[in-house]
Amino acid sequence: MVALRAVQTIDNEIHHYNQQRQELRDRLARLGELLSHGQAELDEKQQKLANVEKFYREKDMELKADIERAAKAKNKLSSSMKQKDYLAAQKEIENLRRANTQKEEEILKLLEAIEEYRSGVRVDEAKLKVLSDELSAEEAGSAERLAELDRCIAEIEARKSGLLEIIPRPIMSKYARILLNRDGLAVVEVRDGTCMGCNLQIPPQSYIQLLRVEAIMNCPQCQRFIYAPETIAESD
Repeated sequence: MVALRAVQTIDNEIHHYNQQRQELRDRLARLGELLSHGQAELDEKQQKLANVEKFYREKDMELKADIERAAKAKNKLSSSMKQKDYLAAQKEIENLRRANTQKEEEILKLLEAIEEYRSGVRVDEAKLKVLSDELSAEEAGSAERLAELDRCIAEIEARKSGLLEIIPRPIMSKYARILLNRDGLAVVEVRDGTCMGCNLQIPPQSYIQLLRVEAIMNCPQCQRFIYAPETIAESD
């Protein structure tokens, strides 16, 4: 039982270090996900900005073409001698003037949208830069810490392997099953006749056997290995 308790203590240490290792990995994964999500949002905004800028260029080219057409229509108007041609040129100029006014309004709105998207892109780029730097720093620090945790776990596992040599294989197999099914706790003490794993009151006869250290015993409820602290103290 002393050896089993020692194995449980070692497994507790391993669990503790594994938890730290997993927390580091989870934090890196969360930062990576945030960075990936932020990059996706930035890509979307940049694509929208590119689309708006393209639309702006098209409208600007249309406006310039209409201005050129209006200039030609004015030249035609000034040189026209026939009333029919004069009226047609005048009507064309009026239509172009209205169209150009509408295009100018659209271009102004597009410029406002472009500036809004550019501002959003700049903000997102700054946020991503901070997040990327944070992730790089975390990865650098975590790599060292993870290596340290791996070394600690390897050292503890080496201590455990020495104990496994003195514990019968069937008992270790049972211990491993209980450890897996009982949240990493396979060996518990019995305090005042109560199992500290499941809080079940141990039957009196079983408790007497436990105090006499007649055999390695398990709790009838949770199946964990049980021991009485006072008997361990005496054997120590």
